[in-house]
Amino acid sequence: MRSPRASFGTILGALVAIAAAMGFGRFAYTQLLPPMVAQLRLSDLDAAWMAAANFVGYLLGALAGTHLCARLNERRVAFGGMLALALTLAATPLLGLVPWLVTARLVAGIESAVIFVAMGILVFETMARSTAMIAFGGVGAGIFLSAAFLAPLVARGPWQRGWYAIALAALLAALTTWRLVPRVQTRVAVGISIAPGIGLRLVDASYFFQGIGYIVFATFAVLYLVERGDSHAVASAAWLAVGLGACVGPWLSGVVAARVGTKAALTLFQLVEATATIVFALAPPLLAIP
Repeated sequence: MRSPRASFGTILGALVAIAAAMGFGRFAYTQLLPPMVAQLRLSDLDAAWMAAANFVGYLLGALAGTHLCARLNERRVAFGGMLALALTLAATPLLGLVPWLVTARLVAGIESAVIFVAMGILVFETMARSTAMIAFGGVGAGIFLSAAFLAPLVARGPWQRGWYAIALAALLAALTTWRLVPRVQTRVAVGISIAPGIGLRLVDASYFFQGIGYIVFATFAVLYLVERGDSHAVASAAWLAVGLGACVGPWLSGVVAARVGTKAALTLFQLVEATATIVFALAPPLLAIP
């Protein structure tokens, strides 16, 4: 039975877990890539292989996460994934070899998706939709926080310390989540139904193209700004703005969907996202930040 009221601890714990999975496990790479390219002399193809491995890992983790939650407890799955993610992030800078880095990003992608799936099930099973949207703001919170404390670390000094910093942050996030999220019975998306048909296929297609477009662009956004001549400060500020927007985006999407309908809201936000991406890519530095 879905509970419309969740404790503050559950909400905060879910937000922290989602922040760790996405902000530290997936998108901290965006901020850490420029010093890695400069200090390890990585080629564009090397960086692309690392990103692609993370995306493949995320797909595998999303598939594995549902099966793990069916057999275990979502809280345990999320906590185990967060501990594993912290270890993977700490191991990433041990070797500067491309095969090692590609493998580490693959594993981190699997772990990030497992965490996200487990907490997503828990969120939708224990919270009202409006509250759940707040928890999913953890995606933006993770991006914002990782960008904020990585900015001074990557501006100078060895590339490895950025990875050690987010590994420590991921470990603290795991301990926080275990402490805040109460014990729950095993559930697998009870009450959530998805109607098959052409509509679902079109949504799948839209997210497929979003993966080709926006997700890939976001992965290389900071490196793109640095290589086109913008300062590290401007590039970091732009990525901070992305994180801030993603903090309020889930809540805002719920508000707009309640007024105009889910289909219209999804179409509207995808158009806004596409426009913002083009502006980010082509505009001068001051316009790239918003």
